[in-house]
Amino acid sequence: MPVAVIDGVPMKTGLSAATVSEAKAKLEIARAATKACADDLLKSVKAADTVAQAELGGTLIYGEDARLVSAFAANKKLKPERRQTIERCLSVPALLDFGQPLPELVEVYPKEKKSGGVRMIDNFGLLHRTSQHVVARVMSAYYKPRWFQYTQRGTHAAIKEAKAYLAAGHVHLARLDITDFYPSFELEKLVTDLPLPKEVVENVVVGRQIKVVLDPEHTKHLNMFSLPHTINDLLHQARLGLPQGSACSPIVSSYCVSRLIWTMWFPTMSPEPLINYADDFLLPSSSEKLLDEKIGALTQAVAYLPGGHFELKPEVKGDAADGFDFLGHHFQIVDGKLTTSPTQSNREAFWETLVRLQDKFFKLIGPLCVVKDCNKLEALKVLAHMMAVGNGWLSAFGECDDLKSEILMLLNDLNDGCAMLGITPAELAKAIEPYMAYEPGDYALGH
Repeated sequence: MPVAVIDGVPMKTGLSAATVSEAKAKLEIARAATKACADDLLKSVKAADTVAQAELGGTLIYGEDARLVSAFAANKKLKPERRQTIERCLSVPALLDFGQPLPELVEVYPKEKKSGGVRMIDNFGLLHRTSQHVVARVMSAYYKPRWFQYTQRGTHAAIKEAKAYLAAGHVHLARLDITDFYPSFELEKLVTDLPLPKEVVENVVVGRQIKVVLDPEHTKHLNMFSLPHTINDLLHQARLGLPQGSACSPIVSSYCVSRLIWTMWFPTMSPEPLINYADDFLLPSSSEKLLDEKIGALTQAVAYLPGGHFELKPEVKGDAADGFDFLGHHFQIVDGKLTTSPTQSNREAFWETLVRLQDKFFKLIGPLCVVKDCNKLEALKVLAHMMAVGNGWLSAFGECDDLKSEILMLLNDLNDGCAMLGITPAELAKAIEPYMAYEPGDYALGH
């Protein structure tokens, strides 16, 4: 099937060139209208105008323009083999009915947790991703990140802040996380705590009603009998709380965490250091005694977060001189000097991804490194994916010491690959697609 490029991403289509041009024009008009509506919603939230909020929020959830924009945004991030046609994206606004569960099967798969057990990951399709994108847009107007929240700012910002606290003498630390964070959210509480219609919370935000099946691609190498759950248990877990893999789960959970009020448990806590990323908390402190008091206060405060039932669990407590891990980084003060590096598990996960892509690249170019025309486009995509992973690594872990030396081999491989394909690094960068973006996995972050 022929393809047309939308926002730099190829999408299959059976439409004529003229009709595709009309679709692009319609999408641009929808974007302008949606942005204006989203800006007005933000203003109405700041002005506490509840009447305007209801009207504008309804337009962003139920309006055709917002749904159309979200459909194409969601489709861009799907991998090529799962990406839908332009015609399908154009039809999505009329297909979404939030009054009932979405008629789209969701493939799920278990992922082992470092602490033991598994978490279920949902691999959503276009309808669910579009709906989640719609919700995330509305929630962004209401979400006001607190000074201690870094989920939306990225790991590098959280690590930079941690380094600043350590440099200031807050060398007594505790790392804590919320036990089974996403599954601990509850529909009945979210319905009253979120600024969304009940039907949207029930059929988009939480996973209770989704139709799930095990993802054969991700489970074919697993020994299902070795897992600590039956298949029915796993499918049940996939429908608990906020789905992991949903485009709106991060901002919904961050919105609830922004309601954290720990000064009610320890009134002098306000100026004290605290870093939060998703369900992870880092408590740097100037003394061991104060650290113990802060742990108790934070534990009490987390128990009162809206949206579900949450329990904070201490993971690590100690001194920076002994070294500690946080969000895939290892910190240690040696001879008065702070060192920051990727954790070993992080390095292993990173290079495992690159080796897999490199093997795929060399299979395409053949033993003589002569690229046939039929394989060149696919080889270009694989090499671009390697570049995207490297760029993401540098962005997420740029606060580490001398990070570029760790990816010197990758940089050489990219230059050699460009020479084999007869392209420049700039041309390779243009071939990067959204689905290739590197995101540190749960294991790499220490979960």
